[in-house]
Amino acid sequence: MVKCTKRQIRQLKAALHWKMPEAQRLRIQMILLRESGMAQPAIAEAMGVSLKKNGRNLMDWPYDFACELDAVPPDTLSSLVSDAIEQHLDMDRHEEMMVVAEKEREAIRRKK
Repeated sequence: MVKCTKRQIRQLKAALHWKMPEAQRLRIQMILLRESGMAQPAIAEAMGVSLKKNGRNLMDWPYDFACELDAVPPDTLSSLVSDAIEQHLDMDRHEEMMVVAEKEREAIRRKK
């Protein structure tokens, strides 16, 4: 299983505040629970959903196909997640925040 980076987890947590379909919000919550170390049965119980008979998916998947995230190389997965999140961002504000964050990191490095 491909684990999310700390940055991706922060992005997913931020995404929960956006307007989105309930199924998408549920999936993000499940990913965050998985990343916190919960097992699938515990996640299913916490989310009030049941595991499918084959145990591969926590949600009723409305499509006639599925793919495993394990099959996606980590760099590709990271890029897909970033692209999906960044399309909802105000990029000017995001850049401003990144500049401020870098200045804060520099200030911390100078104090060491």
